[in-house]
Amino acid sequence: MRAIRKVLASLRNADSRFALINNGDKIIVGVSGGKDSLVLVYALHLYRKFAQSDFEIKPVILDLGFPGFDPSPLKEYISTL
Repeated sequence: MRAIRKVLASLRNADSRFALINNGDKIIVGVSGGKDSLVLVYALHLYRKFAQSDFEIKPVILDLGFPGFDPSPLKEYISTL
């Protein structure tokens, strides 16, 4: 949990400093199944709960062309957020 708190703090600081997220924004997040994209979509999901802005997260699953890629676990995970 300590790591996600650092990510959320960085997200909050960047948003406060640069006004990155505004009311009505739709943020598209490319989700490949890697740690970085999964952390980003999860952090944005958590941030949306207490952010000053009302915004939507639009995850887009990326198929990078690896043999045997199955997007169903990603779809299931995203649907739980």
